[in-house]
Amino acid sequence: MSKISTSLGEINYNYRKSINSQPTIIFIPGFGGDSTYFNFKTIIDKLPGTYGFMAIDTIGTGESISATMERSSNNILKNIMDVVNYEQIENKITVVGHSLGGSYAMILANNYPTKINSLLLIEPSYSEIREAILSEGGEFQSPELIESAKKAGNIKIADFLKVVNPNNDETEKQKNAEIFFNAYGNPMIYQENNLIENLLDDLKNVEENLSKSRLKISVVTSKGRRDEYLHSKFRLYAKVFSIGDGHYLHWSHPDFIVKKIIELQ
Repeated sequence: MSKISTSLGEINYNYRKSINSQPTIIFIPGFGGDSTYFNFKTIIDKLPGTYGFMAIDTIGTGESISATMERSSNNILKNIMDVVNYEQIENKITVVGHSLGGSYAMILANNYPTKINSLLLIEPSYSEIREAILSEGGEFQSPELIESAKKAGNIKIADFLKVVNPNNDETEKQKNAEIFFNAYGNPMIYQENNLIENLLDDLKNVEENLSKSRLKISVVTSKGRRDEYLHSKFRLYAKVFSIGDGHYLHWSHPDFIVKKIIELQ
């Protein structure tokens, strides 16, 4: 794992440089606090060896919880671009975003159109399902309640073994569960949840811009949500693919996800 110090604080990340001008794949996870690397490790391990990858724990998540920042979309994306610029990535970049990470991926591509070449969005959050997203966010507990539950032993590291990437080996799952446990209830993540409404406001304009761009965009959804995405605005500017069930398709169907990443190059 690498780390850099930035104006917003210290950022930890995993990075592999691409070979022979092959693309670099940047991964953005959904809402939560586990390790980005472990979350996407199944995909990373299946990428062609010449591809580069970057898995960044933005400040407040994963192993980047020692620093403190407002987890606004601007700051989260600045974390990502600080690392991209530090590593001097000049080749093609594909951003893979899952769930809320798909929203950040779209905003990143909109804000840095000369840097991002394509997007692979796995069941991304989008402005047309605003009410459903805000309803989910309303169920998120405060940091005080979560910290109290941890001290009382009502929330344990073992609980997080059930919600981390099941494809990793036991040592990796245990380490990621510990990372997730430590990040869970972090006030910055609670703050991010409270700022989701602002994110959705920004996203509406971003989606309009992306519909007019030449950016290559693919959306992967479960079969149960296929019609939802096909009837959304994604149909105007993205290819929509469906496979399997469940929300974590990069865990259940990694070969399919890797195939779609390669097709975008």
